[in-house]
Amino acid sequence: MPTTTTPPAERLVTGNFLLACACTLGHFMSFSLLTAALPVWALARGASEVQIGLLVALIAFPALIARSLSGWLVDRQDARRYVMLGTFIYGSIGTLYALTPSVEWLLALRVYHGIGLGVFHTAASVYVTDIVPAARRGEGIGYYGMMQTLSQAAGPALGIWIADQFDYTGLWVACTALGFAAFAMAARLQPSPRARQATPLRLAALVAPGAIAPSIAACGLFLGTGTVISFLAVYALDRGVANPGLLYGIQALATFFARGAAGRLSDRFGRTAVVVPSLLITSGGLWVLSLADNLLLFGVACVLLGVGAGCAFPALIAQSMDRVQPQERGAAMSTFGIGQELGIGGGSLAMGLLATSVGYSGTFLLAALCPVAGLVLALVSLGRRR
Repeated sequence: MPTTTTPPAERLVTGNFLLACACTLGHFMSFSLLTAALPVWALARGASEVQIGLLVALIAFPALIARSLSGWLVDRQDARRYVMLGTFIYGSIGTLYALTPSVEWLLALRVYHGIGLGVFHTAASVYVTDIVPAARRGEGIGYYGMMQTLSQAAGPALGIWIADQFDYTGLWVACTALGFAAFAMAARLQPSPRARQATPLRLAALVAPGAIAPSIAACGLFLGTGTVISFLAVYALDRGVANPGLLYGIQALATFFARGAAGRLSDRFGRTAVVVPSLLITSGGLWVLSLADNLLLFGVACVLLGVGAGCAFPALIAQSMDRVQPQERGAAMSTFGIGQELGIGGGSLAMGLLATSVGYSGTFLLAALCPVAGLVLALVSLGRRR
């Protein structure tokens, strides 16, 4: 009986794809090791609460600018170059943190760190889109996204453990080693097969009209989940949950398994068929969170949030890429990144202001409206562009 093999054009798991995924895992693991450990280190160095809050802001804003500019650059040049640049920044950042003489210098380094985050995320997302078959784009982006989720699940706790066992010198060494290992893998990636164009730097080159609707949905998604990033731990402690770190692990694991499945489903049934229920599930998770008063309800809410966001994210990225020409993929990721960063930053800021007047429970209830609002506005935008 003759055997059937996947045609080369449709093969997803290639050596180059696996190398790109491994590079992504190393890069984001280098970042995630510092998520919980760096604020503790800064506090011990005399940082105030305001300065510790700036550690987040000063990585988000340069990341937003870097996403926009790198989107334009990867449409002009091989995306692999900027994957290498992002990993080089991450490789060097551990050494620079170790040499930081003051908290003020630490804050300045967060700007440099944010540039590496924005450049890598845009360039790597475009590169993966370039090398996966179009018919399996959602699946490929889903697997690629699982590497980031895996690092988010394991990195914070591992970073604290390394700092406890080997002091912060060991943490800086680990971050440096992972960053440069990712750089070495990025250098071995094959050139992107996508044709490029010399587009002048202007606003139209930074924003892809076809990606606006998915970006609006992403903004609504992250407006809601940005609240979780900021307030889940303190809210859970207030409700009697002894170890809120467990909740982040539950959410990350749910996201990890959802991303792979969601990509395949969006390839088979269409992006919208996955995005719509995913955003509604996310909204439901935020609603359950507003009612949570015990570990079980918190766990249910985090599973819903992980599944909802985990399914929506790769489908929205794939939809952004579907709706533009190949030479516009950098601009599409720039547009998507703007929606994502505005959602995370805006959600954290707006809900932080609301929390003082309506409490954490009311804040999560209002946050539950954001994914639905983003969905409605995205569907309206899609209808207008048909």
